[in-house]
Amino acid sequence: MRHPGDGVSDFQSLRMYISRFQLHNHKCFYEPPELQLEPGFNILTGQNNTGKTALLKALSLIDAFDPHRSLKTIPTPGAQPEQVSWLDISFLLTKDELAEIANVQGKKFYIPYPHRDTGLYQSFGFGSQHPSFEEFFKFVFSRESLTFKVQLLKEGNNQRWIIPKYPSFGIYKAAEATPSNERVYAIRERTLAGKFEYYGKSQRADELGVDLANNFLVPRIYYFWAERFNVDTCSVGKNSILAPNANNLPEVLANLQGRNPDRFKEFNSLVRRILPQVQYISIDTIDNQQVKIIVWPIDPKTQRPDLTISLAESGTGIGQILAILYVVLNSDHPQTILIDEPQSFLHPGAIRKLIEVLKLHKQHQYIIATHSPTVISAVNPSTITMLSMEGAESTMTPLNTKDTNSLQTYLAEIGARLADVFGADEILWVEGLTEERAFPESWRRMPENL
Repeated sequence: MRHPGDGVSDFQSLRMYISRFQLHNHKCFYEPPELQLEPGFNILTGQNNTGKTALLKALSLIDAFDPHRSLKTIPTPGAQPEQVSWLDISFLLTKDELAEIANVQGKKFYIPYPHRDTGLYQSFGFGSQHPSFEEFFKFVFSRESLTFKVQLLKEGNNQRWIIPKYPSFGIYKAAEATPSNERVYAIRERTLAGKFEYYGKSQRADELGVDLANNFLVPRIYYFWAERFNVDTCSVGKNSILAPNANNLPEVLANLQGRNPDRFKEFNSLVRRILPQVQYISIDTIDNQQVKIIVWPIDPKTQRPDLTISLAESGTGIGQILAILYVVLNSDHPQTILIDEPQSFLHPGAIRKLIEVLKLHKQHQYIIATHSPTVISAVNPSTITMLSMEGAESTMTPLNTKDTNSLQTYLAEIGARLADVFGADEILWVEGLTEERAFPESWRRMPENL
């Protein structure tokens, strides 16, 4: 089911999103503070070479291990930096999202037992012959949402998910595992009939948070980089899910064009809204083996395919727009969408149009790295985090958008004024008695999404 965003009044409606993120020993970050994120738009800002792109790539969860290098980690020539890095990430899932995951036939949830010193242990009969697993499971998943905290540990070329504190969803104190007794988890299975069954025991690494991080969170994070992106040809396939690196964009667009022509028409309408110079996007099949993205700079009603061009021959930014719009428009579930420096591939007018479209799809979380006042003013962000460089180490400072003094200080670093970023587009000058009386009524009759 697609969520077009209609009927959603703001970005606070519960759905999957990343709430906290912290790095250790990765690229220009050694021990930065925790990054706090919200639904809606989150801005990472700062001057060039302060770590915005490095942080965004780390948030994608697919960035390669790269230990921090500075006098702190390499105090003498020839010394080796620490070969272990980690990132902590917290993400929220709603009760409905968890139920949807649980409804997959044969899906198993690995839930830690409560600690025997807690009232929960006694109340659900753990330690007795017949513990109330059914009621315990309902207790865990009866909340409107759960926030899971997991850690991605990287040691050289190896990486694995671990749980810093059990359980990963943190609503009770879990039983403690020992090296000789790792099997401390009740496995719960929810069948399509909605029944819960005790299933057995398993290892620490099978805990619910690790399962969700691997199979739910990672596939729903998309990173759109600032470099030129023109993957215009790929093999024919049946996939409708865009790969994280978007290298199957022609394939998914071809399937959208063939299977859902109305949505493909809507997709083209949004492309024209952002890039009026692109009249239409079509997908051609080559020898039944490859599909290719074709850009129409002229009205397709002219029936002049000889005047079309391939995506590879098109201007910078078109490929990113096609990929972003596909994810935003065609995803069945909320996504976390990371966009790096959109001002590097879009002019200011196109940026504003893109943000208008993103605001219509409020089910997604957006994290944008930028030093552009145009971007910041267009999104009206939920959070702004300022990145700066001290020596060879990046630091992060959250900005209070309601604190004028702190905003003026930090915005000066990127060469922006307060009026450039906040409020300039929301000022309307009304002068005269007639206008004073007529304006409130005109405003009242305006459509909400205007």
